[in-house]
Amino acid sequence: MNNVQNIPVEIGDMRVVFSGRLPLRDVFKDEGSYIHSHTCFELHCIISGSFSLVSGKTWTLNPGDIVLIPPGVVHATSKNRHRRLVMTMAISRNENSGGRFSEYDYYASLLGTLTEPHIFRSPVAAECFERLAALYDNETSLHKRKIFLSMLFLQIAESIRSLKEPPIDKQMEKAAMSDEERRLMIENHIGNFYAVPDSINALCEQLGLCRRQVDRIVRRLFGESYYSLVKHQKMDMAELLIRQSDLSFDEIARQMGYESYAGFYLAVKQYFGISPEELRNKKEEYR
Repeated sequence: MNNVQNIPVEIGDMRVVFSGRLPLRDVFKDEGSYIHSHTCFELHCIISGSFSLVSGKTWTLNPGDIVLIPPGVVHATSKNRHRRLVMTMAISRNENSGGRFSEYDYYASLLGTLTEPHIFRSPVAAECFERLAALYDNETSLHKRKIFLSMLFLQIAESIRSLKEPPIDKQMEKAAMSDEERRLMIENHIGNFYAVPDSINALCEQLGLCRRQVDRIVRRLFGESYYSLVKHQKMDMAELLIRQSDLSFDEIARQMGYESYAGFYLAVKQYFGISPEELRNKKEEYR
């Protein structure tokens, strides 16, 4: 299936629409492109081989490189055999969302600073691309695709923000973070990415710390490990969906990041002391 589909992702008062061929697959390109531009952002992840991107100057792109090309920027690629994953990205304001802080204003301003292709490397972003490529084009994977796309967008934004700030200033800012700021960042991260395997890697990048340092901070602030907090969040959401929705247990398991219902069943049984079926049968008590 090679239909181009749009996937909207909501981040606060901002809507980010990703477009690409789903399932997202790497495609051989052995011909250069003509000089052109786009009306939205274009996103590439280089899988294998290499090629040159020309836009005023020339960049050589290698496996692992991620490229964000801003709207209206004229560019072309050289004729080299390579594989890449390609998506477009457009942002707009979500008028239905309110709040004192505007994610749209912040990210639109940040992305607006780009005047040429932005090239960066991020293990977390590359993993998001790989997982998106592995997901099939069906409704059951839509929730997972949105999670990985949200994570991908935040990695892109962080890479641009890092580029605009002197490294010493960034490190000083992170070192000067209060416990309350760190607590809020950790809570928000877990709330958004509890279903993503090894989501602690992205948190480490945001905090500029290694795993051991992050785990030590989490234990000091919350009294338990990062993975314990993730388990609590995951089970809270699972309980909500079991009791207040008519989704199948297989679908709830997928949304919680479990590869099989068996794993989900055991996790629910161990956490609540009863099976998912018994938990659903009790939902009448909460209406």
